[in-house]
Amino acid sequence: EGGHLLVLHLCGARVTGLRFHAGGIVIESEPLAASRELLCALAGPCAGLTLLLFSRFLPRTAICAGFQSAYNLLPVYPLDGGRALRALTRLTLPPHIAARVCRVMEVLTLLLLAFFGLYGALRLHLGLPPLVLAALLLAKIPCKPHAERLQ
Repeated sequence: EGGHLLVLHLCGARVTGLRFHAGGIVIESEPLAASRELLCALAGPCAGLTLLLFSRFLPRTAICAGFQSAYNLLPVYPLDGGRALRALTRLTLPPHIAARVCRVMEVLTLLLLAFFGLYGALRLHLGLPPLVLAALLLAKIPCKPHAERLQ
């Protein structure tokens, strides 16, 4: 979260709060323009990936940060990758097309991850964890797009 806070500060955005919950930490700030939102969304995973440079000295920390950063870059809202995709499409596309692109990318990503979970369980004989992962990912796909996602 340090990367997010640093870029928010550099952009002159005011942080209004931090919320801790089961999914992680949420930084609350004033509304941002799409270009600033894009920078702030990518700052967190980029900061985590820079820890890979210290893998010789902090191998476990670097590996955990790398996996967490890769996960956070998935184009699924509200992850950082989903926020970045949303901001990028808002910068480059009309709103109705931007919403559709984000929705399609999210559903395709979740279906692909669920497929790999099922493949790991059934074909590679990895047991129950990939099936549980696949079920959780499929349950994440909302039936209807939410209007507040693109506001």
